[in-house]
Amino acid sequence: MKGEIEQTLGARIFFAVDIQPACLGLYCGKTLLFKNGSTEIYGECGVCPRGQRTNAQKYCQPCTESPELYDWLYLGFMAMLPLVLHWFFIEWYSGKKYAFPYIILVLSLVTLAVYMSASEIENCYDLLVRKKRLIVLFSHWLLHAYGIISISRVDKLEQDLPLLALVPTPALFYLFTAKFTEPSRILSEGANGH
Repeated sequence: MKGEIEQTLGARIFFAVDIQPACLGLYCGKTLLFKNGSTEIYGECGVCPRGQRTNAQKYCQPCTESPELYDWLYLGFMAMLPLVLHWFFIEWYSGKKYAFPYIILVLSLVTLAVYMSASEIENCYDLLVRKKRLIVLFSHWLLHAYGIISISRVDKLEQDLPLLALVPTPALFYLFTAKFTEPSRILSEGANGH
């Protein structure tokens, strides 16, 4: 009885797979799920595994033939595309400035303003109360200095050195204008949804 059920069940699965509509596409087919002697059980239509393509009956089979000319051209194109794009962008940017100093300056300014606002720093005393706040301030000053030096490229040191005096300017500007914006009020209104 058990053997009859397995044979019937196997026939039903095989029969159900056979009446499914044909799979569409060159690499879409039915994969072999189980093989028992002469009985082969295939799954539903889907993408064939890597290294396989469909045969005439839309069953996934391992690729055993050598690639055709078109296949070799495609593989060559995929290998050369990153190389050519790399050369193109090197030539395109070689005569221009990399935008990294400006990105460093802008991100440093924005993160400093957000940090000082979130920490509710409204005067110099608030800044000096905690050691962590001073470390954050000095690290932003280092980023500012790095960005300014990168922009000026230190071609003429005697002309570019005074630009480093601008490093503390954003923090000083924030401290002088914080009393007009009241960061604690902005944070409390933001939390209330106003």
